Amino acid sequence: MLFPLKNILQNKNINFLCAGTIICALYWFIESAMHWFLFDPKPFLVHVLQPDVHEIWMRISVLMVLLLFSFRVHHNITRGRRAELTIIEREEEAAHILEHNPAAILLVDRASGRISYANKNASMMIGMPSSTIVGKTSSRFIDSSTYTCAHLNSDRTGNVSEHELRNVEGRVFPVLKSVTEVRSQDGPLKKIVENGVLDDHEVSKIRLDGVRHYLPFDSYPL
Repeated sequence: MLFPLKNILQNKNINFLCAGTIICALYWFIESAMHWFLFDPKPFLVHVLQPDVHEIWMRISVLMVLLLFSFRVHHNITRGRRAELTIIEREEEAAHILEHNPAAILLVDRASGRISYANKNASMMIGMPSSTIVGKTSSRFIDSSTYTCAHLNSDRTGNVSEHELRNVEGRVFPVLKSVTEVRSQDGPLKKIVENGVLDDHEVSKIRLDGVRHYLPFDSYPL
């Protein structure tokens, strides 16, 4: 994943260098044309290739200011682009981990209680395509009488309990739910829920060690 990032940034640097070279050349020609048209009737190419000494210093001074300004802008753009691409790569890595996890995983929006993501194992277990599952409330598949949505368990830590998930065929899967407190990088306390699906009395454990850093805090796995 690092190689595409480097290639993109390298291409951006090349494009920026080409643009800066073109701007400097245009400035040099425009300045020569103005000096030739307004002040000195010598041939235009003489003003371009052999300008007066004071004219050279003036042009170099202006070009240095432009270069310093452009380098600063380039630094800010590159830093922002690098951060953006890093976030995109982490989101792709998180999606890959979730999608290829051996457990069935659902992500539920903390505000609405609706499912925002379902991996392929969850789709197979529920018996519906992921695109159909997304947008439905979690209570559609997990009995609300025996299950409380994770973001409502605000006063508990280390809460582990078993609930029932029912698929479209009526088959019931016991679901082990645990609630764990975590903190984001900026310090505020957040909640994250880890669930494993108990199929035939064997726990298919969800491995969230590699996912926890990437998960947005407005979504929680069920």
